[in-house]
Amino acid sequence: MKNTFGSALALTIFGESHGRAIGGVLDGMAAGVPVDEEFIAACMDKRRARGDGLSTPRVEADKVQLLSGVVNGHTTGTAIALMIENQNTRSGDYAKTADLLRPGHADYTAYAKYHGFQDARGGGHFSGRITAALVAGGAIVLGALNRAGIDITTHIARCAGISDTPFALDDAAALAAQVSVLESRDEGFALLDASVEEPMKTAIRAAGSEGDSVGGILETAILGLPAGVGEPYFDSVESLISHMAFSVRHSAGRSEKRRRASERLYDPRRFVPPAEEHHAVVHVRPQEKMLVDERPHPERIGRKPLSVEKVQRIRPRRFQRGNLVDAAPYGPGRLSQAPHHHIQPSVEILT
Repeated sequence: MKNTFGSALALTIFGESHGRAIGGVLDGMAAGVPVDEEFIAACMDKRRARGDGLSTPRVEADKVQLLSGVVNGHTTGTAIALMIENQNTRSGDYAKTADLLRPGHADYTAYAKYHGFQDARGGGHFSGRITAALVAGGAIVLGALNRAGIDITTHIARCAGISDTPFALDDAAALAAQVSVLESRDEGFALLDASVEEPMKTAIRAAGSEGDSVGGILETAILGLPAGVGEPYFDSVESLISHMAFSVRHSAGRSEKRRRASERLYDPRRFVPPAEEHHAVVHVRPQEKMLVDERPHPERIGRKPLSVEKVQRIRPRRFQRGNLVDAAPYGPGRLSQAPHHHIQPSVEILT
């Protein structure tokens, strides 16, 4: 199993949802780069669930421990190892479903790949919990990019059918002003129009009360990139951002129509066939597909609703003597209604 992304600058992640810890190793950073642990903590806090009915009820402190590669607030030039302890694991919630194949989850594919030796607790290595390690490693790089004049900002463009003000992609000055507004928000959803926050929260909680979830769209703007970044073909800007951005669970969108369809799915009859579930590509303007120029670089990423167990679309399957048989519906572990507001920093950093 390959858990490394990048070559000149590479991030390797490790850990499982209910293991002792998760973390990563960031290799390739130059020596002497400032590392602001308060900035890392602020990025982690953006991602962290609050137990407020808007996302997973699992609340973790998410304190990042820098084990190597950083001394006196600067990189040493060697590999940076970081670790985040798992403190709120309730593995007993998953004991009854350890041999069940949940619809819309990685249970079957994980079993097929690892022959039953995978850690199934809380989704194991396939859990959204692992994005905490991505945010921690990415925050170190993001700080360096900010100091180089490159700004990456994301907002919730749409959630539960409710839209925020879109980025002004054809007006660089207006876009820069919008970025400043988002950067000035210390709490709450990443929105340009604060008036839509409460309606979004109401819709999310309404879905959660029925054991369901909602989809949405995240919009990211990259400002300050020097012209010429990217390669003509296999390491084009679009392909690399797609590779990383859609490593985040539940990202979806093959085309404009496909992306919009995925985020509108919102009712108990929803079921996305496995063969279509993870088609994904980042949508960028054609002239910016491979190499970028000095203009702002936009990204829009559709998020499908999370697969939940309380509202069953199909019956789960159970392993029995090496065969798959139908299983009775079962209660959920910990339901996440709409992770877009804490996935937002993950997408922002990974971009």
